Amino acid sequence: MHTRAAVGGIAVMASVVALCALSWYAQQTEPPSERFLGGRPSTPGGLGTSCANASNRSAFATLFTAKNPCYELALAVFLKTFLTTNSVHRMIVLHGPGVALSPELRLLAGDSVTLVEVPLLKDTFVQPRLRTMATKFQLWELTCFSKIAYYDADHIFFENADNVFSACSTDFCAVPDPSPSGHRAGQFNAGAIVIVPSSAYAQYLWREYRRRSDFLSSKDVKRSGDQVFLNFVRRGAWQPLASTFNAQHGARGAVVHDKLWKNKSGLDFGTIFGGSSFLKRLLVQCEAEERAGKRAR
Repeated sequence: MHTRAAVGGIAVMASVVALCALSWYAQQTEPPSERFLGGRPSTPGGLGTSCANASNRSAFATLFTAKNPCYELALAVFLKTFLTTNSVHRMIVLHGPGVALSPELRLLAGDSVTLVEVPLLKDTFVQPRLRTMATKFQLWELTCFSKIAYYDADHIFFENADNVFSACSTDFCAVPDPSPSGHRAGQFNAGAIVIVPSSAYAQYLWREYRRRSDFLSSKDVKRSGDQVFLNFVRRGAWQPLASTFNAQHGARGAVVHDKLWKNKSGLDFGTIFGGSSFLKRLLVQCEAEERAGKRAR
C-alpha cells in the first residue's frame, strides 16, 4: 500500500506540473528544425491555474534523458542525497517519453519529487553524449516558479543548498568553471545554473540554438550541447556563485559534481548508498557497462 501511495502521489504531481513544463512547444510559432527528432507533447500547453500553488516558489530541477545503469545510478544517488538535506523546495525531474523510471527509483523519490515528461530535443550535429542537452532549455518554461536551480543528475548533495536561491540576485547565476586556462577560462559551468523562468527567453534560446552555426565555429557547434552555447549567449550577463554550490575536480562543497563510476572525489559509497541493495546493484551494472565500453574502444 505504501509503495502504491508513493507512486500515485508522484503521478498526481507530475500531471499538475506537466502543463507548466510543456508549454514551450505549444507556444512555438515555428516547426522544429529537421536536426531535432523530438515530438510534440500529448498534453496541450498553457499555464492556467494548474501551477497556482507553486507561484513565487523556487524549485530544484534535473534532467534524465538516457536510460542506462550509470545514469540511473547517478539520478538515484542525486535524489537520495538531495532528500537527506531536508530542503524546503521541491525537486523536479524532467525526463523523456522513452525514458522510463524504474519502480525502485520512483519509490526512492517519494512524494517530494515531481516527475515531468517532456519531449526530447535530439540534435544529430553534436557529440552523442550531448545530443539531448538542448532539452534543458525547457527549464525556462517552468514559469509557475520564481527561480529554478538546475543540476545535472551526476551531482551529489552533501549539505542543504537552499541558500543558492538567495545567493542568486539576477536572472542567471552559475559557478565559474574551475579550469584555469584553455577554452573554458572565464566561463561558467552549465551543469549547475540558477535561472528565472521566462517563456519569452525559452523561445529566444530555441531560436538562437537553431542558428548557432551563424556565430559559433563548426568545432564549437559539435560540442555546444549547452556549455559552449549558453556561455556565448550569456557572455557578460551572469552572476558568479560560490564554488560550494557546484564543487568540481575533487573539491568539496555542499553539492559535488562527480560521476560515480569515475569517482574522482574519492567518495565513500558505503556512506552514500546507506546499505541500499538497489544502488549497489546499479553500481555493479554500471561498472560492467564501463568495462565493456572500454574494451569496445
